[in-house]
Amino acid sequence: MKSEPPFLPEGIAEIHAPCPRCGAIVRPNLWQECDSSFSPVYPKDTLGEKGAWIQTSATSFCKCGHRVDFPIEFKKLHHPIYFFGDDADRQLGQFSLHSYSLIGATSGPTEEMGLKLKELKQRYVTTFDPESWRVHTTEMLNGRKRVVHPVYKNFTKESLDSFFLECAHILKERENMTWNQHVTAIYRAPPQKKERFKVGSQVKSCAHNALVSYAIHKATAQHLRPLFTFDATKPVKSYPHIEAWSYDTYSGSRRYLAHAYLTHSNDIHAPSLVVPGSHPCLELADVHAYFAARSIFQRYSGKLPELSLTEFGRFCYIAVAGGERIEFRVGDDIPPQFHPTRN
Repeated sequence: MKSEPPFLPEGIAEIHAPCPRCGAIVRPNLWQECDSSFSPVYPKDTLGEKGAWIQTSATSFCKCGHRVDFPIEFKKLHHPIYFFGDDADRQLGQFSLHSYSLIGATSGPTEEMGLKLKELKQRYVTTFDPESWRVHTTEMLNGRKRVVHPVYKNFTKESLDSFFLECAHILKERENMTWNQHVTAIYRAPPQKKERFKVGSQVKSCAHNALVSYAIHKATAQHLRPLFTFDATKPVKSYPHIEAWSYDTYSGSRRYLAHAYLTHSNDIHAPSLVVPGSHPCLELADVHAYFAARSIFQRYSGKLPELSLTEFGRFCYIAVAGGERIEFRVGDDIPPQFHPTRN
């Protein structure tokens, strides 16, 4: 798969300087793909304990041939911040929707959300160890699958509504301590199967890149090291489990100068892919991703969502427009302009 340039905030995308010789505006080559990555270089047989060579500037040449240097701000990272992600897809008539929810927090709130979800699961299903089963929203809301599932059959339609509302409130009650995000990518799928798969993969790559890049830039700017854990989309047989849609997208972005600016010249690990729902925050990401995609689907159909996204609290909602342009809104619901409309 062709690697895509990462998302860039305006402060980076608009970097420029006048040429000292001729006065022309010069910009760094943020989008030029290079053969090697812009990650720090460590001494042989070390992982950073003996320091590293870090890129602190970039060079461009004016059309007059004069060299112009641009500084790259380095931020030393002190503490980890954990991000847990899951996706959801929908068909919206002539459109296809790919969306991804990311739950982010430092260790304290992460552990607290895990304990709250454990207590919630124990209260609704008293006959099973809450750590022995996983929240999978799609299957829990599927009546035929629910009635034959040893755990899910303990829920009624009414108790499910209450359960998911309480899951949402676990996030809402901690909105000031979490870095929650959601990306929406809506596109017209070509009728041909081969072309449809190709376009779908490109859109997924772009959405994934925007979500991860935004989190990396925001975290490293505050001296935090982002660590990503996503639900795997294929069976996990051993670790590390690698899937091209995630690994290739992230690894490819390292070959752009933009990556050095996004990471503040730090080495950020590629996302880990694990068994779905194997961490409580992945379960919460699953719940939000489902209802976010469901909300878009219902509004597209002229209906109101059964569970409003306002119940989940504040998120940074990101939209990938036209496969390239990225838009952002921070709030408690997906902005109306992010929704497709019927012709």
